[in-house]
Amino acid sequence: MRLALALLLHAPAASAQEAPTLELRIQGVASTAGRILVAVFDRAEGFPGRAELAVHKVAVPAAVPTTTVRVEGLEAGRYAVVAVHDVNDNGALDVRAIIPIPKEPTGASRDARGRFGPPRFDDAVFELPPQGVHAESFSLVSL
Repeated sequence: MRLALALLLHAPAASAQEAPTLELRIQGVASTAGRILVAVFDRAEGFPGRAELAVHKVAVPAAVPTTTVRVEGLEAGRYAVVAVHDVNDNGALDVRAIIPIPKEPTGASRDARGRFGPPRFDDAVFELPPQGVHAESFSLVSL
């Protein structure tokens, strides 16, 4: 199962002083089961597995074929995003028992992938501009 995730960043046109909005469009969602969990990090500490250290977290119902997630209240700066399709809606990423490989589709911004483990923050980081439109895309995949 492959889920394409198109990441669009934009700031409201009303005022240059308003905070930008991060809009994620997760495409190719195969099931309405569960929720899409998103964590936004502004530093490497905790990325990607310790959502409690994220600067922003959001969970939305999964929608087929596209799930849209809006993150507001972020300042312009460097961020990395991790997303999980929590199919069984237990609020956590399920992993296999013997080798801790995700059972549920996951992904990180800039299509960052780890070689023998999770992706690195530096591979997933992108700039959220103070205004204007910035496009970023990445995919959620099942291993």
